[in-house]
Amino acid sequence: MSDLPAPGLLEPVPARTALLLRRAVCRLLDEPAGVRRAVHVGVPHEVWQTVEDSPADDGLRVDVLHACLTRLTPYDGRAPEALVWLTRAGAMEPEDDDLAWASAAWTVAAESARRLPMAVVTPQGWFDPRTGTSRTWARTRRR
Repeated sequence: MSDLPAPGLLEPVPARTALLLRRAVCRLLDEPAGVRRAVHVGVPHEVWQTVEDSPADDGLRVDVLHACLTRLTPYDGRAPEALVWLTRAGAMEPEDDDLAWASAAWTVAAESARRLPMAVVTPQGWFDPRTGTSRTWARTRRR
């Protein structure tokens, strides 16, 4: 049996992960400037890092995610439960950039031996580009 984390969100999605991703959708809808393509690492509505300029190189994506996770880790060395979410407009179907960031998140999870869920967040909901697991809402309300 492998010690590597699962390569994507599978059903049933853990309740905490589903709640955090719903918060990410709500936060996206609250953005006054509209939907921007950006990568976020951390915990929605709590603490996170945001990167708006997406590197074209796969290795740089991995470095960016590692750096974001390092900045989230307090001085006591305990890494918070974190996730990666890519915000963008458009359909809830995988795009090349979605898959590139999913690959980087998987690499970082494996290298750091930690669970690091990744999802694409749009105004309609969220989805995992690796597994197809998703949630959509006709009207998103805060819980």
